Amino acid sequence: AIGLDHAYWATMTVMFVLGNSLGETYIRVRYRTWGTILGVLAGVVAVYVFETNIWLLAAVCLVGQVAGLLTMRDRYDIASAATGLSVVVGLHLVTGLSAEGMFSRIYETAIGAVVALVISYLVLPIYGSDEVISQVKTMVGRCRHAFAGWWPRGEKRESVSALAWEMRPVMDRLPQLDAESSLGHRGAGDVVNLVSTLAVLTTYLALLED
Repeated sequence: AIGLDHAYWATMTVMFVLGNSLGETYIRVRYRTWGTILGVLAGVVAVYVFETNIWLLAAVCLVGQVAGLLTMRDRYDIASAATGLSVVVGLHLVTGLSAEGMFSRIYETAIGAVVALVISYLVLPIYGSDEVISQVKTMVGRCRHAFAGWWPRGEKRESVSALAWEMRPVMDRLPQLDAESSLGHRGAGDVVNLVSTLAVLTTYLALLED
């Protein structure tokens, strides 16, 4: 039987990976799962190699904590790996956690990840693509208007820098939108295509503006 001696790891995973949309949750679940696997494996290796040197293990634990804090916002995959490393090494130092106990963090995290996906997909199905579709369509219209200003007389009517700046938040969400498309949300695929088209249009407009 699978023991859940640290069942709170699953609960904490649900809390940390649930995002504002299905796509965001999916991305965070993927990063959390793979990061945890890598972190636990690194922790097992560190304990095996430095088992007799408590201070080196403590240093590994500290470095993992710091790296997790520094990368939490921008690189959740690295933060998950660093945090997983720090947790399993720290518990080994404090409680004598065995390799089997370390590996339990992987499947307990996976349980929490699956629960989070089920909640996001079935209970609270919020799609980021539905939130940005009107904004994207508006920006497509503005790009067309800008092209009309440039062709055929070359009259500049819209600053491409302003368009590019307003596109940045949408472009940042593109991986999440692509995830929603892969999960079967048809509207997300349309939004991804529109955003990709916008990226091409703004690049071309930037060349015209220069």
